[in-house]
Amino acid sequence: MVKTVDIVVLGGGLAGCAVARSAAAQGLKAAIVERRASLGHELTATGRAWIRNGTSESLLPLPGGSLKKRLLQELLDDGNVPLFCAAPAAVAMREDVVAGVVIGNKYGLQWLPARAVIDTTPGGAFAGLLGHARKSGGETVEVAYVLEMEGVGYYYEPVQRVPASFGFLRDEAILRDGLRNRTLLAEFAFTMTLPPGIRNGKAVAASVAKRRAGELAEWLRGNVEAFADARLIHLPPEALIRSREPEETEAGEPAWPGLLIPQNGMTEENGSEGRSKQSAYAGLYALPVSIGRELSTRDLERLSERADRLIETVFRELPEAQPEPTEYRFGESTIAAADCLSSPFEDRGMDVALTRLSIDGAAIFDRMTAPALVAGLGTSGMMAARALIEQGEKPVMLESNSEPGGTSVVGQVHGYWNGYRDGINAVRDKQVKEIARRISGKGNATDGVAAVLYQQELLREHAERCFTGTLLCGTLTKGNRVTGALAVDELGLFAIDAEVTIDATGDADVAYLAGCEYEFGDPRDGVTQSSSQWGEEHWDIRTFKDSRYLSDIDVIYQDRYSELLRGIALAHRNNSDYRFSDMLTVRESRRIKGEYVLTMKDIYTSSVPDDCVGVTLTPFDNHGIGSGYFAQMGLNAVHEKNKARIPYRAYIPKRREGLLVTGKSFSATRDAACICRMNADLRHAGYTVGLAAAMACGNGVGVREIDVAALQSRLRELGILPEWALAKSTEDDADAPNIAGGRYDFLRLLSGPKETALPRGREAVRSADEKTRSGGFTVLAWHEEPDALDAVAARLESAIRAGGLAASPLSEDAEEKELAHTINRDIALLGKAARRADANTIRLALERSSAGGSVQYLPTAYHRSRIDGWRVPHYMRLMTLAQACERLADPALLPGLERLLEERELSGYISDTKHGAVKPFFCSYLELSLARASARCAGRAGMERLIGYLGDVRYVLGDIARRELTDMTGCDFGFDRERWRGWLREQSMLTAVPYEGPVTGYTEVH
Repeated sequence: MVKTVDIVVLGGGLAGCAVARSAAAQGLKAAIVERRASLGHELTATGRAWIRNGTSESLLPLPGGSLKKRLLQELLDDGNVPLFCAAPAAVAMREDVVAGVVIGNKYGLQWLPARAVIDTTPGGAFAGLLGHARKSGGETVEVAYVLEMEGVGYYYEPVQRVPASFGFLRDEAILRDGLRNRTLLAEFAFTMTLPPGIRNGKAVAASVAKRRAGELAEWLRGNVEAFADARLIHLPPEALIRSREPEETEAGEPAWPGLLIPQNGMTEENGSEGRSKQSAYAGLYALPVSIGRELSTRDLERLSERADRLIETVFRELPEAQPEPTEYRFGESTIAAADCLSSPFEDRGMDVALTRLSIDGAAIFDRMTAPALVAGLGTSGMMAARALIEQGEKPVMLESNSEPGGTSVVGQVHGYWNGYRDGINAVRDKQVKEIARRISGKGNATDGVAAVLYQQELLREHAERCFTGTLLCGTLTKGNRVTGALAVDELGLFAIDAEVTIDATGDADVAYLAGCEYEFGDPRDGVTQSSSQWGEEHWDIRTFKDSRYLSDIDVIYQDRYSELLRGIALAHRNNSDYRFSDMLTVRESRRIKGEYVLTMKDIYTSSVPDDCVGVTLTPFDNHGIGSGYFAQMGLNAVHEKNKARIPYRAYIPKRREGLLVTGKSFSATRDAACICRMNADLRHAGYTVGLAAAMACGNGVGVREIDVAALQSRLRELGILPEWALAKSTEDDADAPNIAGGRYDFLRLLSGPKETALPRGREAVRSADEKTRSGGFTVLAWHEEPDALDAVAARLESAIRAGGLAASPLSEDAEEKELAHTINRDIALLGKAARRADANTIRLALERSSAGGSVQYLPTAYHRSRIDGWRVPHYMRLMTLAQACERLADPALLPGLERLLEERELSGYISDTKHGAVKPFFCSYLELSLARASARCAGRAGMERLIGYLGDVRYVLGDIARRELTDMTGCDFGFDRERWRGWLREQSMLTAVPYEGPVTGYTEVH
């Protein structure tokens, strides 16, 4: 299918949405390029939850969440394509004809072809891309900002006078009703002159506005009776900003209209309204609007009318053929198309055709230099920046969101679930608590608004080097050294040259763009943990479990742009009408292949690397299923806190200089990484890497050459490395694990040397205690001792014949639950060994297994929204059976597998509607796993089910189906289901093909 669009709309604000709607009405397909993860930013990103009702003075409530959902659904219903988290980086030209745009995003630079481009950005993005001068600091602007407070008393004045020291226009704040009980919106405005020569003026102004909002909230609480018990609950990420003409004064201040359509970018006298006056470029149009403080429903009607007239012009002048570009104009830099390396953008899920572009970063005119670059100001990145700043360095900081803080601030995951919370994390929490006391009366370290103000205060003196709303889209390299990055903002593409680059993006974006090796999700399948985009509950709730919007939307394979877009669309569907985050928060992403790979074996054997620079203190936590058999056997310590020690080498990508990777993308196996992703641990990881970068910059050495011992000494002083971090086990301690010593000791024994485990196992099987004997056989079977495997098979058969398969792991009865886990464990052990002698035992288990009941979840609003919990009771048993069957590949197993595939609770989980509701992911994954087991046993039903999954909208599930089909047949018909079905019809007999790949969890890197 050809995935082309007719026009590209730059900007997903109110004007961009109006133009896209008008285009659809004329039968045109539009792609909307928007750097945020939502639409209508003039209202939704500025917290302006109201609109004036026509020409009257009355206001209509306009909940931000509801507006974001409506605008996106309208675009999708019209067949338009929103391209979130992307910004225009260049104009594609063929002589004087526009041939589309080059967009920049975390996946690099891509040419987006189109026959017309319409610029709706207030600043006129295209003017800068064409090389025309644009303002970049030095001008005077008016800044309007809105804050929200709750717990306000019974009466307040609609206009609150404030001291002149605040610097507000007319010394006032305008107060409006909020959308929840006893909530209030306070708006204020002020003027400021932006520092000259900067490109992030709006971010600087918004930072000033947020600090003043915090001061206003504190003043209201202390000086106005109605606010005595109120607390500040929301600071929007952006302010409403407009340039202020020199002749405007406060005394004679004109009204800021609701809708301002400047004429300097429009031509009306030649009958082609909307054509850009910047030059006579064919195919380039503009609808530049400025949304003001008095926006009304009538203004939106006027905007729609202007959009309709513009699209009529575009429609008349639209060329029949798509021009091929001969050059790309990156502002003052023009690069010939022949000098760019172009390649297909490998992403079958995209709804538009993109071509990947690689350019020579040295050709970019706009650039800056810094000793260190911090890419990503999330949970880790903020602390990396803090460490650099405290060491006297002046880093350049990039953040894609309009607000720093990442998952723990923008993503609204403010709290803690375990983690090592001392050290610099405790220092940070103390500072947040003090701010929280001033704005809410309570010293809470998990106060999200206090966290925002903490960040703004930290960056106060460094705001001009902090580029929020800026998208990383490339790296600068010299040989194997990373020397900086390319980024795109509202002014276009620019380069940052840096001695050291810290990748704190959380997705290893710098490492990915630099060509570093990485893993994503499960080593075999690519399956990850579920992702979220949290919203705020507008009802009063008792605990977080009452909230309907702390949801896990799906497993998102964000290694592909189409999946990021799908995740954002899913997050909008049923989220809060009141307000929800603009950030898709992912628990798992790319993991670099570093100089050291942290494993579960390291954690369970208490390995202490010589270059240990970090610790975690967290139980096994996986919103999904683990990759190792410890997880599948139910052995991972889900209640005991695991002490992980992270080596410095795990932050250094293989074969790359000048780059450190922190956050959850450091070098670790999948299961080990999930123990190291909690807020406190990520903050320590960020600060540690920031210190390391500062040492490299200060001493003029590479990141591999720093004095690690000196770094460790400083980390001990700061409490980031506790005493136990570097305490190596004695020989006696190494012998301590024993089979009767509890789950953690059992895991240490299985993870340790075979020479230690076998004697312990043999000793245990001679014990008079049945539990100890059982554990002994498990240890010996783990190491594939034949006698032990025979005993495990006999134990399993006995349990099956005694009706043990009815035991549920969800039972409240401890003995029944333990029996269920033991059965699962035994199936996994036999599946690992894959002995033909055990095929009958596996067959017996298959014949008597079932789903165990309908799909279940815990009965709270929170758990209903967590898709990783939507499973049948015997989920893990069926998964281990499927894995055992595919390794045995015995056709005698087919009857049991095909019966399960027909069971109502285990089938029907293919999702084929891209932007509609999806089936519970892990139910789909189980169905797919049973299908591939059947197919490997020469089952036609399994093959048919795999072919069906080729059309599943979840990228990773379609990929699994294709890989399995190709591996088993030696054919590759891609994702063409009809060709696969035709091939299957031609086969009179299928061949059993055992899975012979690695058994995740049994190697040194599990």
